[in-house]
Amino acid sequence: VAYFQATGGEGPAGSADGGSAAAVQESDESFRVVDYGPVGELPEELRRPSIYVVFSQPVVPLARLGEPVRNTEYLKIDPPLEGVYRWYGSRLLAFESDAERLPQRRYTVTVSDALRSLGGKALEGERSFSFETERLSLLSWHLGSGEGWVDNEDAAPEDARRISLLFSYPVN
Repeated sequence: VAYFQATGGEGPAGSADGGSAAAVQESDESFRVVDYGPVGELPEELRRPSIYVVFSQPVVPLARLGEPVRNTEYLKIDPPLEGVYRWYGSRLLAFESDAERLPQRRYTVTVSDALRSLGGKALEGERSFSFETERLSLLSWHLGSGEGWVDNEDAAPEDARRISLLFSYPVN
């Protein structure tokens, strides 16, 4: 276990720590991404996604926790989203989107290989992940129109000339 003293100025992560001294403990473990999210497909109700990345080693001094940052070179989101980055722990970087995400889109999040732990370790291993917003899907269908639904199981051909479809997103 190595101990580092953050004393202000530019640290290994490349930004000022606000001038406050704080002891930081770093293990012999490699510096890598140990958790991230979101994963898979976001539900339609989640319009402004939150993204997080957890590292195996401390990256920022405790004095910098909670500071909102509009831009960072250490995390790239493609396609881009506007929002705020914050460190909620010396190892946890979170992004909170100001804008609504695009529907039916795959987002890729990449952590820069320029990021260093407070002890100066280079990032190793996988540093990119993806998630998707909900895809267009057919939610339900009915024979007839809104004025008069027809029994889907036992409809005469002349009664079933119209089919009403409900999709997960507006379609033209």
